[in-house]
Amino acid sequence: MNKPSYGCSKCSKTFRRRWNAQRHIDTIHMGLSNIDVKYKSGKTVNALENQSGFNPSFASATKSMEFKNLHQKNANDFSFKSFRNSGSPLNKLNRSVIHMDEGEKEDLLYNTLEKMAIPFEKLEKLFFEKLYLLTPCDDVGKKISAIILAALESPDPVKVIRDNLTRYSRQYHGNKMIAYVATSGKINTFDATEYLKNKLADTYSKINH
Repeated sequence: MNKPSYGCSKCSKTFRRRWNAQRHIDTIHMGLSNIDVKYKSGKTVNALENQSGFNPSFASATKSMEFKNLHQKNANDFSFKSFRNSGSPLNKLNRSVIHMDEGEKEDLLYNTLEKMAIPFEKLEKLFFEKLYLLTPCDDVGKKISAIILAALESPDPVKVIRDNLTRYSRQYHGNKMIAYVATSGKINTFDATEYLKNKLADTYSKINH
């Protein structure tokens, strides 16, 4: 049988299965490549070129988004073949890990950190200027470092940073507002919290009934 192999149009790598070729394109080339179907006869055909309305950049971008959504959908499923960095504990459970050269690893790292930058800067500012203002810098640095490491172990690093920002921001601003009520009413923060919870619940019930 003249079974084809599947190659990346941007580099010389070939794969026995089309899925592996697409995964390589999505993870290594950020979707900016196409699959070449290579037959033993020597004939090479772009896998999508015969489709009507074919546009290479559109096709690769669409495939990249499909793979991204699939990866997020299966993030908590250990049977899903993860393609995280070699430092991930999941790699010990997963034999299908893409091997990258040093340049590819560096690009992946800095591209990921760049996406994390905006929520990270807000989280860093919240920690140093508000939450842990009187805490030694080294201790705050350790907290931030732990969050960064947890983010890079996640299928969605940006979401981890945003979730932590939301959590700590909610904690800081919520406690600050409760403290104002407690001081004004000359009660402790626990009683102020209970008072505000009941007040808000009563208001919510009146509006929705």
